[in-house]
Amino acid sequence: MGVEGADETGMEAARVKSGRGRRLAVGVAVVWATALAVGFMVSHEAKAGPPSVPFRQSHHADPTQLNHLFGDLPDGLRYTAGIGADEATPPLRQPPTATFARALYGTNQDPSAALVSLTEGDTLVAPGFDYLDTLEAQDRHAFTVRGRRVECGRIELLKTNRVGPSQVWCYAETDAELVFATGLHLDMTTMVALMRGLTIVAGEPRLQPSVLPTGMDLLRHESSVNSPQWATSGVTLSGPCEDGATLTVGWADEFELADLGWRFDDWTTVDVNGHPGRLGVRPHDGSRLLLWTAGDRAFSLEVHGTLDAVALARSLRPATPTEWAAMGKQPSPYHPTTATC
Repeated sequence: MGVEGADETGMEAARVKSGRGRRLAVGVAVVWATALAVGFMVSHEAKAGPPSVPFRQSHHADPTQLNHLFGDLPDGLRYTAGIGADEATPPLRQPPTATFARALYGTNQDPSAALVSLTEGDTLVAPGFDYLDTLEAQDRHAFTVRGRRVECGRIELLKTNRVGPSQVWCYAETDAELVFATGLHLDMTTMVALMRGLTIVAGEPRLQPSVLPTGMDLLRHESSVNSPQWATSGVTLSGPCEDGATLTVGWADEFELADLGWRFDDWTTVDVNGHPGRLGVRPHDGSRLLLWTAGDRAFSLEVHGTLDAVALARSLRPATPTEWAAMGKQPSPYHPTTATC
């Protein structure tokens, strides 16, 4: 999953084509909004627990060790907020209210590798098979798995709502509810083979290990009753025109960077102070996402405008308690847009 809400142009096209505009628009809004919320929850493999799950939790002892700042900032760039893993600020995106279970398959900490997300829940994945028609899915494949209907198609997201690269979407009937599967960096033949290994384990969707390509593993699973957001720390930067950046730091054994790659493409490998990083580009606006691990920490840096993501990343350093306490307290002065923007 990991896709954002449709823009109004794409939504209007869907409404005109389907003839069931309001119901489908609500359905896809639920799918995409939930996908984004789930995709950006930096959770470890879910564990049994009560329905009320803390916003941030971790088995690491000192969350302040995640607090980082940059070196000398480029001219005009300033910190606008800082939120530590031990601070009580509520999340920007609340966990979805729909009942669901999700499993993520991919290569640990590698957003450029193939990804598959399985989500079960009729309310969440509505309107199901019809949506392959609404979005004019290409290369359609319909088949059965143990007597149940499955259909897949390639969705050109860049054309429909400008949120990211093309994906393969599949809907599958199960004894309980529909399963919505999303594949990234996968051809149709491989996706169909994966769907033939779809099964339900303890009420949650899974892929049989025998159908997984080399290097792909179950990275995590979660559900609506147990969907924690693991401890992360972050800062935001703002500058003139469109310049800006968002940094998130988490523990590498909790913060799964692979799940952040859904909106980005054209991945390249870069060096971040001796650590290999993955740099991706968001297709419709050129923003960049740089992901890397260093020791026991994982880093995500998204930049916009003219900022150099690699240079910023290389200047990163631990924050002192005094520096961190000042984050988020700066005023946000008005910067008029000039012709040079």
